[in-house]
Amino acid sequence: MQDWETGLILTPQEFLTLDNILNRVFEHTKVFDPLLLKKTGMDEEFNTVFTTMGWENFWKLADHPGSTILTLEFLSTVKPSINHIYFCLMGQEYNLTWPNFSHILGFAPNCTPELEYATHRFNMLQFWQEITGNNECCYPRTNDIHNPTLCFMHHWIGITLFPRDDVRIVREIDLRLLFAMVNKIHV
Repeated sequence: MQDWETGLILTPQEFLTLDNILNRVFEHTKVFDPLLLKKTGMDEEFNTVFTTMGWENFWKLADHPGSTILTLEFLSTVKPSINHIYFCLMGQEYNLTWPNFSHILGFAPNCTPELEYATHRFNMLQFWQEITGNNECCYPRTNDIHNPTLCFMHHWIGITLFPRDDVRIVREIDLRLLFAMVNKIHV
């Protein structure tokens, strides 16, 4: 079935998905001002942290503006599974393993897409105590994090990787990623 508004040829299920997202308002992901990063020295901190994690080619996406039609096609056709991700772009079908997809996104080849496996030594309360000095982790907030680089990295995670309305809230996945950064784990 072809959607005449976008020109995409989709299965009936994919067409329903497209219909659900077509009229939504999407905002471009907020990015940090490169001048602000340079003035604060965080541009070098970001490079160091991301290179250590194997993300040196992933985090700099500002030079690649998005395409609405390609985004709609991807979101309408994406079907993730445990071992693969299937999607269409420009009418071509892709069925990639997670490591291949990770590599295409710009992550280093030795980065594992298995965050929980890679951070199996992660203890949320212990790590929270290390980075905040607090003995409990019931309502974790960014402002509790003592290290300015980790605090800034958490804001980056909340703005780009896992966008949300309130970036001050620290989630477990955020802490796992910060744990990976601190421990130089490629994920």
